[in-house]
Amino acid sequence: MKHLRNLAMSAAILLSFRLRTALSVVGVLVGVAALIIIVSVGNGTKSELEEMFNAMGTDLLIVQSGKVMMHHGHAHQTTRVTTLREDDAAAIAAADPVVIGTAAAIARPMQLQYRAIAIQTNVEAIAPGGFYCKNIKVASGRPFTAQESGARRAIAVLGATVAANLFGGED
Repeated sequence: MKHLRNLAMSAAILLSFRLRTALSVVGVLVGVAALIIIVSVGNGTKSELEEMFNAMGTDLLIVQSGKVMMHHGHAHQTTRVTTLREDDAAAIAAADPVVIGTAAAIARPMQLQYRAIAIQTNVEAIAPGGFYCKNIKVASGRPFTAQESGARRAIAVLGATVAANLFGGED
């Protein structure tokens, strides 16, 4: 009986203050909607970051010489130090049995040109093992081999964006 009386009194109060009740209900709905949106954006960002890490390899460690600073979300090398050598990559692999691959690399911004088209991009000179270490799949053609790298052959593997910007639809 007591619960029914309390329920009837609550209903009477809510009905007598309709505007206040409506505003309270709208406030609760807006709060719940905002919470759902915030959680959805957070989950979407988390999924995107996980995809980026999985594409890069969750077990990838990049060792760079010099001082690197983050500026607007991008890493920039502030001082140019060339103290790392290919022997260092081999020493890292030999020092720990958990390391399953190493690849020395040098990256520089460069201008590439084909006929009248010139583009500015980052060029990375990488050892053949870098394709495995960075989980790089070649869509067309093939990656270069250790023999070709050792013979200092002029071989390039282009990313899809660079190839499209330089060559358009040409093969």
